[in-house]
This record gives sequence, C-alpha cells and structure tokens, in this order.
Amino acid sequence: MFITTRGEFKSLTLAQEIVGNLLVVAACLFWGIDNNLSKLLSKKRDLPHVVALKCLLGGAILLILALLLRVDFRIPVLALPYLFSVGAFSIGFSIVMFVFALREIGSMRTGVIYSTSSFFGATFAFIVLKEPFTLIQLIAGLIMLLGVYILYKKPN
Repeated sequence: MFITTRGEFKSLTLAQEIVGNLLVVAACLFWGIDNNLSKLLSKKRDLPHVVALKCLLGGAILLILALLLRVDFRIPVLALPYLFSVGAFSIGFSIVMFVFALREIGSMRTGVIYSTSSFFGATFAFIVLKEPFTLIQLIAGLIMLLGVYILYKKPN
C-alpha cells in the first residue's frame, strides 16, 4: 500500500471506488483459490502440463470476457513480436517458476515472496522509465524484504 500510494493516504478512500475495490478483493480471493489448486495439481501432475492448462483456461476465459465487453482487438502488426515475446518470456516463465515454487515451498511462502513484486516493479520503473521513487517506497520495500527474511528465520 505504501509503494502504490507513495504514502499519500489523504487521497485514498474505500467508498470512492467501491466497485474497483471489490473487484480487487475478488481477484485476491480467486488468486488464493488458484494458488492452492495449483499447488495440489503440481504435486500430482507434470509441471508443464499444469502451467499449460492454467494458461489455456485463463486465456480462454479472458478472451470470452473481452468479447463480452467488446474490447477492441486492433493491434499493430509491428507490436505482435513484442506481445509474443512478453507473453512467452515474462508471463510464461513467471507462471512456470511460480507453480514450481508453490510445489516446493508452499502457497503461503510463495505468496509472501511474490507480493514483493510491487517493490521490484517500482524499482525497475524508476530505473527504466525514470518514474519517481520516494523514500517511503524504499522503506516499504525494505519492510517487505525484512518480512521475507523473518518468514525464513522463524522455525516452522
């Protein structure tokens, strides 16, 4: 929350964007269900098959939603190589590694570590896109990393 708001909490209200907030909560609920089901599947089935099934089902559902919402699919031909490379390398590899982590270290630890992605995203946005990176974001990121450290130092 500190990273995404840059510590500017006065403009943050729950009731102002209630539909969006409820959609985020619903997404978290479904993500939690997905994590636990993926962990079970990855222990019983071959990892590439689990990832392929997840991607196929997820892509089909998103395509159906996009068609229902009448999303414009006009994409410049020159953008297609970039879209395919981002899809294969960024999304594809991250899902394979995420499901492998679910199998190896469990849903809770994987979720906690994965939640630090906003800190890394903010850091790369600062480096690559020259976006502002505030002291409060740095402190929040360090607290996230400290949480991961504590998670591993505490006996099971």
